[in-house]
Amino acid sequence: MARRLVRPPRRPRAEAPAAPQPWWKRWWVRIAAVAVPVAVALVTLALTDVYGLLKTKVSAGPPSGLKADAGWPAADGCDLVTAAAMVKGGPPITELDIDDFEKDPRTLVTEQDGASWQDGILSLTFSTEGAEAISISAVRPHILGRSTTVSYDWVLRKTTSCGGGDDPSFLRFDLDKNRLVSIEGGKEKVRSEEGGSLLTGETVKKGSPLYANFDVRSCTASYTWTLEIEYRQGTDRKTTALGPFRSAGGVEGIPVYDLKPSESGLGRELVDTGTVTEAGCGGEG
Repeated sequence: MARRLVRPPRRPRAEAPAAPQPWWKRWWVRIAAVAVPVAVALVTLALTDVYGLLKTKVSAGPPSGLKADAGWPAADGCDLVTAAAMVKGGPPITELDIDDFEKDPRTLVTEQDGASWQDGILSLTFSTEGAEAISISAVRPHILGRSTTVSYDWVLRKTTSCGGGDDPSFLRFDLDKNRLVSIEGGKEKVRSEEGGSLLTGETVKKGSPLYANFDVRSCTASYTWTLEIEYRQGTDRKTTALGPFRSAGGVEGIPVYDLKPSESGLGRELVDTGTVTEAGCGGEG
């Protein structure tokens, strides 16, 4: 009887024990296991702080220098001095929002590339939030350009007051003569040299702002100009500028419109005066 030979299973060969790791490798693994999570946490925290700084603007406190604000060209709704002219090709006067009581319509004209006509009122406010007093060295207009070829479509004025009286004393920038003049009782009392200033020596302190209104006159041409302000803060001499502004005059034949209260008393109405401008500041024809 034949026998089937079955080979017994091969016994697995015993593996040699692994060689022990050097002591410095064992300690390095332990240190890395602790250091990596700590480093990740620190980087995440740092990025979070940087992102927070980018999102939140760090306040540096109030500015300590001179702050200058200007209202132009109408002092307020009762101002009868200011007139405004729209440059040729600008919006027609029928599109002017005369019932916008947030802004004087004459101011709206200058914001649409128009100009003050013959007279405009520049209302200045100088203030500071710093503890140090500021001394005004000079406030003067600087003419950037003068032209006698600019044309205008219409002029808007206001002849009906809303109460109060005109101040007989005021300061004037005469752009045609490039000088500042003090008007007292309708007469010129003080005149500066050409390019001079009448506010030299005035002081501005925190909680004690300086207010000044100027009549800006232009009778012979169209001007683009800025207001240059020089001041001293401690031992430092500084300058700033406002503008540019536009003023016009010296053009005849422009239709003149008047801004009057409506008969109902609830708004304003536009009146065609049937007159046109003359070449100088003498009136209308």
